[in-house]
Amino acid sequence: MSDTQHQTTESAVIVRRIEDELKARGIDLYLIVSREDSDPIVARILNAHVVAQTAFLFRANGEHLVLTGRTDAMAYDGYPFFREIIAMEEGFDVEFARVFERLQPKRVALNICEDDPQYDGLRWGLYQQLQEIVGADELRAMEVSSAEMLRAVLQ
Repeated sequence: MSDTQHQTTESAVIVRRIEDELKARGIDLYLIVSREDSDPIVARILNAHVVAQTAFLFRANGEHLVLTGRTDAMAYDGYPFFREIIAMEEGFDVEFARVFERLQPKRVALNICEDDPQYDGLRWGLYQQLQEIVGADELRAMEVSSAEMLRAVLQ
C-alpha cells in the first residue's frame, strides 16, 4: 500500500467516526472552512493542504462534499468518501450559498472552541463571511462547537 493509499484509508476511518458522532449528537453537518491551511484540523483529518478557500461538508448521512477552487479540486479526487467535489466557477459566497441552501442543515458543527485552541480553527474573518452568507441569526441558531465531537473522533 502506498503512502497516499494509507493516508486515504486513515482519513476514511476518521470520516466514518465523524459520521457516527454526527448521528449520535443529532448534528446534520460538520463544516470546515479554510484557506491557505488556516484550520489545522484539515491536516489531522485528511492529511491535506488547503490553498484556495475551501469548505468541507461532512454529513451524518455519509454524503460528503468539498467546495473548492478549480485549481485545488483534483487534490480531493483520491478521497473515496467525497460524493461531490465542486470546483467553484463563481465566488465562494455564491457557490457556498447554493450548496448550503440545497443541504438545508438544522444543526451545524463548526471549529469554534473557547477553551482549546486545537479545536478553534475557524478564523474570525471566515466566520463573519459565513454569517453574511447564511445570516448571523440563522447561523447562531444552528451552530454548535465541534470540539467534543472531535475529541471523541481523534482520541
